Amino acid sequence: MRILGTIAFGMVTLLGSAAHAELPVIKTAQASWQGCDYTIKVLQDVDTGGTFPLPLYRVSVQSAVVSSDTCSLVPTTVELGTSLLEPKIAIAVNDQGLVAAYSGGEYVRAMGGRWVHTYIHRLNPSTLQTTRLAADWTSAPGTAGGPGTAEVDQLTIHPSIPR
Repeated sequence: MRILGTIAFGMVTLLGSAAHAELPVIKTAQASWQGCDYTIKVLQDVDTGGTFPLPLYRVSVQSAVVSSDTCSLVPTTVELGTSLLEPKIAIAVNDQGLVAAYSGGEYVRAMGGRWVHTYIHRLNPSTLQTTRLAADWTSAPGTAGGPGTAEVDQLTIHPSIPR
């Protein structure tokens, strides 16, 4: 838990925890469908669990109603995960469904580079609950783990192929 506070005359005043604080949004991507908006966000936080504080990025998806004539969802926000590296994000929605993806990870000193994990979440458009998840690790170019890094740039949902 991160504690936000001020120091005055040697005393610490508790202002709140990270769960209640407004974290800065550093990156967003948005998709709209049938009067509903879906936004994937990267929020900047701090990981204080180690020897010294490190940047921690929280990735979440938020839904919103643009037109109540065509969108009947209850607006909600769901956290998809965290990353020690600034994530790359993408989101797409159409009649095939809602998909959000992000690439994040950590810097591994022994490897001399980044170790990236890419997550692809298929989400229920009404509840934002993950219905299917795909994930894979890749390493930075030239490191022992592999020849390159695959990171999210954009998403496209293709229609199902009839059988």
